[in-house]
Amino acid sequence: MRRNGKCKFLILNLNFAFLIFNFSFAHAWQVPVEVSAYRDNGEKVYNKLIIGVEPGATNNFDNLWDTPALTSHPDPDIPLLLKAYLNSKGSGKEDVKLWKDIRGVSKSDTTWDITIDSLPSGKAVIISWVSPFGMLKTGERLVLKDNEKVGDDDQPIETDITEASSYAFLSDEDGSRSLSVVFSKESTSGSKSGGGSGFGCGTVRFYNDAPPAGGSAVIGIIVLFSPVIFFRLIRNRS
Repeated sequence: MRRNGKCKFLILNLNFAFLIFNFSFAHAWQVPVEVSAYRDNGEKVYNKLIIGVEPGATNNFDNLWDTPALTSHPDPDIPLLLKAYLNSKGSGKEDVKLWKDIRGVSKSDTTWDITIDSLPSGKAVIISWVSPFGMLKTGERLVLKDNEKVGDDDQPIETDITEASSYAFLSDEDGSRSLSVVFSKESTSGSKSGGGSGFGCGTVRFYNDAPPAGGSAVIGIIVLFSPVIFFRLIRNRS
């Protein structure tokens, strides 16, 4: 009898720990983003950005979560081909440039503004990312918006980050570009990129063999009920 009591206590602890882990996991995620271009000699130049959500973070600069961007070249004789950074606010509400910007949990939409500049005209720029498979809950969306390209509805062209792996465009004469990553908790309508011709209107690369979004839920169910199965096996043996 004592043995059965210990097993039940263990099962309750495992289930409780799983629920805590699942709750925190659902509200914390990070997505690495790479912005890259190529010099005329074929050399790849890139900046790596990270966006994400953590319960303890804020929408301003956090020493624990955020990383300032280095936007100057150590050798002044070498011209910069590419600068990419996230726009945020410091503790005094001053503008700051970040390479990593982790935000807090919010009931409203969360937007990360990305600036890409120091580009000569006609350069192909590729924005690629690691998709957050299983990290977003039902009804949540994470999209990349090209603020300088609009669709048929006069809204910025959108790329669903969970469905595509990259977005590309050709730099124009002013050498800068404004994009945004928007995390929302309700489905919204918008124009997906890829309908234009070539890089000028933006091109998208989609995942071919992406796992289904419900994969993490299936794993969670298996983990949740595994203690029950384990308990039944022990009881049958005894």
